[in-house]
Amino acid sequence: MPFVCKPAGGYSQGSDDWKNNVNMVNNILHDAGWTTVAIAAACGNFQCESGMNPWRWEGDQVRLTGYGYGLPQFTSASDYINLTGVEGHAPNMSVTGVSGGNVSDGIAQVHVVRDNAPLAKWTGVTWRSYWDKTTYASAWARCQQIRTKYGRNTFTYDYFKHSITDVNDATYIFFAAYEGPGDANKYDVYEAAGRYAYQYLTGVEPEPPEPPEPPVSGTGAWFGVLNAIKRRNDVYYARSKRGFKK
Repeated sequence: MPFVCKPAGGYSQGSDDWKNNVNMVNNILHDAGWTTVAIAAACGNFQCESGMNPWRWEGDQVRLTGYGYGLPQFTSASDYINLTGVEGHAPNMSVTGVSGGNVSDGIAQVHVVRDNAPLAKWTGVTWRSYWDKTTYASAWARCQQIRTKYGRNTFTYDYFKHSITDVNDATYIFFAAYEGPGDANKYDVYEAAGRYAYQYLTGVEPEPPEPPEPPVSGTGAWFGVLNAIKRRNDVYYARSKRGFKK
């Protein structure tokens, strides 16, 4: 069955349409040699970005500059909309009906993500320059935890696709290196969606990541951050059990 698409809105996690589109992403990326961990990480990000709807416009408004379109919310949307020579490329140019759109566009989008071409969106970074480390303290802590665990600050696309074995880590890395949304503290929402996708694809329920270690100084304030991370993990874990709605 092809991708399921609609002009606006997303699909709830666990719904038949969500499962169909996750299966489509899985089939394409599995054939390209991606691990299930990497596939689930990408699907978790797609869910949070577009509700797993290939025709999704950011904010459900057609805006070409500064806003996103598609499963990963290619930004600016015009970067993807104006592509030529991509098989199946058929973006839907309306949020109220079908205007030029074809369900084949979902396949085209996944191919663009798979190949990191013709749009080279993978940066490899684990922290964006526009993310303030104080404003996004919990995200910065998570970033440092991953950097320490893997002994590196950046990740090649091949390393992400083939070598990460923890779905939480992979989801964060895709979140930082490919998506780079404005609010870094949403990383744990994305990680929860990645875990949900992984459980769907494998039948194995992964645990949330351990809270990061506090720094040597500033420990008192840091425990407030750790408690906030734990509370959010608990909330998103509970939500993931019953399915998110985008």
